[in-house]
Amino acid sequence: MGEWSIVPSAAGTFSPREISPKGWERASANPADVVLGATEKKHGGHFGNFKQIKVCGLKFNDRNNNSVRDGGEEGLNGFTIELYDKNGNLVATTTTKDIDLNNDGSITGDEHGAFCFYDVSKGNFTIKEQAPGGGWVITAGADGYTRGTRSGEDQGDFLFGNHHSVDGRMTGGGSTFKSDGSRITHGFQVHTDLSRKSTLQVNWAKQRFHLTALTYADGQENLDIDQGKPSAPIDTFVGKGYGWYNGTDAAVS
Repeated sequence: MGEWSIVPSAAGTFSPREISPKGWERASANPADVVLGATEKKHGGHFGNFKQIKVCGLKFNDRNNNSVRDGGEEGLNGFTIELYDKNGNLVATTTTKDIDLNNDGSITGDEHGAFCFYDVSKGNFTIKEQAPGGGWVITAGADGYTRGTRSGEDQGDFLFGNHHSVDGRMTGGGSTFKSDGSRITHGFQVHTDLSRKSTLQVNWAKQRFHLTALTYADGQENLDIDQGKPSAPIDTFVGKGYGWYNGTDAAVS
């Protein structure tokens, strides 16, 4: 299989060369020149080829900021993905969008926020997401992916996640009882905007923690929490900060 032969019309020195078909590229050096007599036959050499591949992946909305695509976290269109060769040169860019990956004539949930690079050549390659801006942060695939290739074997499992912190505040207070009967009281008003004053105080068994300032704040919309009325822009707050515990400096997260 794959054998070739050419019968020249006269003696001479000949240079066997291949014209690669679309989607294929040369993967071996050109054979050496061949000197033939008028009726002579010689082996002309081998040609190796690599079938270029397709590389695809997905961009999703990491709503709970856990770097994993959970149920209900939809694909995101309009984000830029970059392809680099083994030498770190930018080869191509594409934008996440709806792509009918299985060619069934419709777009399903896993085909929103999709991206593909076609005719990827042999050798290692790297895929990265371009820094998104606009309050979005890369949570999955932030360092990109570097892979090798095998002729004709497409790759389609690249996953990038982005989280967008939602502006808002949460307030609350109340008390609970531990199993030993002791009571814990608390009150808080926390803001995702660090320029605004946030408060948090917890009292239990003659112990007390008081928040002085937040150093990190992130508002999230958790899809597992039922959105009752009245609705709010955030239902989950994650923060870090410092304050004092019984008069001694302390940190909280």
